[in-house]
Amino acid sequence: MNTLFAVAILAGSSLLFAADEPNDKTFGLENGRFWSTLKPDWKGAYLLGMLHGWELRGNTEKSIPGKVINALASSGNFDTNDLAAMVTSIYADTENIALPIGWVALAAMAVERGETNRNTVLVALRKQMTELLSGNSRRTEACFDPLDTILASRIR
Repeated sequence: MNTLFAVAILAGSSLLFAADEPNDKTFGLENGRFWSTLKPDWKGAYLLGMLHGWELRGNTEKSIPGKVINALASSGNFDTNDLAAMVTSIYADTENIALPIGWVALAAMAVERGETNRNTVLVALRKQMTELLSGNSRRTEACFDPLDTILASRIR
């Protein structure tokens, strides 16, 4: 009986610790926990692949919303290694760790272009993520699009 009780306690405690294990995806997209597992030289390659994926998708669609074209633009002085460094610095703040990498990359590019500031856009994205995770908001496909939130954070 004591052995059975000990096994039950061990199993229960392992379930508690398993619940605390970090999840490397938010809304099915890799987040800062995944980002932190990448080797430094893989981070730029990851972002380059993501940007090329967005470009490929744009090339296969009949029309591309202007907000998407604007969101993917850079000043021309910002390469993928610079973007990787900025994404890494954003994830250094623990409160951003659950934000999807794509959301953070788009926000970083908006900051780099001078359209918004880092704090404003990240607070807005965390609020959007929290509302979606809470289940209190209607979850339409548009809710998962960070571009409107990023554009709304623009400095006026």
